[in-house]
Amino acid sequence: TVDAVEGMIAAGLASNFAVRPSVFVSVTGVSDTGETFPIYVVGKVTNPGELQARVGTNLLQAVALAGGLDRFAATKRIQLRRMDPATGQEKLYLFNYKALERGGSIQSMITLREGDVIIVPERRLFE
Repeated sequence: TVDAVEGMIAAGLASNFAVRPSVFVSVTGVSDTGETFPIYVVGKVTNPGELQARVGTNLLQAVALAGGLDRFAATKRIQLRRMDPATGQEKLYLFNYKALERGGSIQSMITLREGDVIIVPERRLFE
């Protein structure tokens, strides 16, 4: 699994660092079989709800599938919440669309999995 690979890489690198390194692995070479799976987008998007995503769909593409961000979206605080089936614990990933819009790196882009929940919170008063 992706989590197992992350753990193995972190363990292999740990002796070179004072603090255990954080490792993020993303699968990019998956063949598209045309199969879809459910994801959920809630909050400040044009069409929130359950969406069908294809294998290889990333977070930004899912926001586009939901009709894009609405004008009250907190573009710096988009969340991806994912349940780890092995541990039953939820993982939280943060995404800053505003930084990407300004030409930033898409290294925080993550490929979606079945059951992922994307939360686009409402912008605060001076955000």
